[in-house]
Amino acid sequence: YMQDTYSRQKVMQEVYILSKIRHSKIIRLYEVFESYKHFLLVMEYGEGGDLLQLVKKNKKIEEQ
Repeated sequence: YMQDTYSRQKVMQEVYILSKIRHSKIIRLYEVFESYKHFLLVMEYGEGGDLLQLVKKNKKIEEQ
């Protein structure tokens, strides 16, 4: 439950940015559903874990 306007604005800003990004290396946001209690984000499936796990495992990532 986001009680303050500032937190809600930050979440909505992230949703807006994710909805505009179209890149093969970035997980895509497909849809957002909002209810009184929840924000539901429908996103592309990223096989193999998350970015944090990859960085921890490899210690670095090449820019390419």
